[in-house]
Amino acid sequence: MSYILRGVVLSYPQLFTPKLPPNARTGQKPRYSGMFLIPKDMVIRELEEICLKLLEEKWGDKVGEMLNYPPPNNLKWPIRRDNRKQDGGQRFDETKFKGFITAWSESPPGLVGRYAGADGKPAKILQPSADELYPGSIVNVSVNPFVYDQAGNRGIAFGLVNIQNWEKGERLDNRIAAEDQFQAEARPEVDLSQVPQSPQGGTQVGTTASRGGALTNLFT
Repeated sequence: MSYILRGVVLSYPQLFTPKLPPNARTGQKPRYSGMFLIPKDMVIRELEEICLKLLEEKWGDKVGEMLNYPPPNNLKWPIRRDNRKQDGGQRFDETKFKGFITAWSESPPGLVGRYAGADGKPAKILQPSADELYPGSIVNVSVNPFVYDQAGNRGIAFGLVNIQNWEKGERLDNRIAAEDQFQAEARPEVDLSQVPQSPQGGTQVGTTASRGGALTNLFT
């Protein structure tokens, strides 16, 4: 069952080319993935209840206790609030976000924009763009919660289904658009009165001899 989160912020997008996860095990396939930051004012109680129900269906009434087991024996909860990366940096701005989820898929997710295409449905996004689905884009994302239990690594995760680019947000990768970084000059105006005219009144492009001479100059 897919669940749609609306108005989350895209971070670390890997949406057009799959990539192996960190510390990939033998046999693992490259994945399409993204991190989705949850704004502080967003209510996600419904998604939390869905996740809890799936865990209880698998492990019964011991879920609460198992979630609090010390790592690595605990159940992994997919809605994360830990904000410290391995290098000591922060994953997100705590003044703006209260947590995040990650979602992935071995098959390409569907990617669409906010506005309709010729068929009246959201137009598909087929290739990377500097203006769409960048780190910081505000998106709607559909995820598929699923339970996993592999060699002691157990919990619940999110499959990545589809993403809708919704609106522009503040870039998280500090990338500056070229048009914002450089200054522009006005195009020089051409004075047509200075262009030689042919006897018939048209613009004189050049005689055969002059064209031939120009071509000769190119290759000498």
